[in-house]
Amino acid sequence: MKRIIFCTLVLVMFFLNSVYLNAQIQKTLGMDGGFYFNSSNIAYHFSLTYSLQFNQYFGISAGTMFLSVPLDIAGWSDSSRNSSYYFDEDNIKRFNLFFSTFYSRPLFQSTGVYTNWSVSFEPIPYEYISLEKRMNNDILSENVGKYQFTGFSPGTFLEMGLVQYLNRDNNGLRLSLGFGYGWYDMYAGYNRAIIDGQRISTYIPNNNLYKRISLKLIGL
Repeated sequence: MKRIIFCTLVLVMFFLNSVYLNAQIQKTLGMDGGFYFNSSNIAYHFSLTYSLQFNQYFGISAGTMFLSVPLDIAGWSDSSRNSSYYFDEDNIKRFNLFFSTFYSRPLFQSTGVYTNWSVSFEPIPYEYISLEKRMNNDILSENVGKYQFTGFSPGTFLEMGLVQYLNRDNNGLRLSLGFGYGWYDMYAGYNRAIIDGQRISTYIPNNNLYKRISLKLIGL
């Protein structure tokens, strides 16, 4: 966690200082979609980015990311078998900020390769987590929940892939397809929460290492 915070601060400082660099910096907008997966979970994201490209090859980006994580978890009973619990939500939606640095290089004609390293976090580190609780001899259920600190839901990814330059000078608008690998605690608040005596981390996926496939359009 401390390493991720340190890396985030380095990228933020680099991003802010770059505003004062020479006027040759190319400023562009972009968007991308991503699919995350591992042996126990999947997730999806859509993001909007603002990029500063210092030359034909190197640049940095900052943006917002909207993430959807499934919560398709079966119900469970407490230790006394007197009560059953179920999650209220079918999926978790997260709003993250991220910073990244990227390097791309043409190989032949209008096709090249790129690499990208990013860190992300939630700007508001609290979420409401709720359960449906039903006594075994009761038809009606009650809602139990709490606001939980998420630890900013940090994540970091390293990504590589192919880039297709969509104009003749191999600069500006480009489309890329990449494969990444990284660490992301998508259930950060759930991993910390204890609700009505139930430790929630017992019932959710606990593998935070993910592979990611992403499609990006940069240079708008």
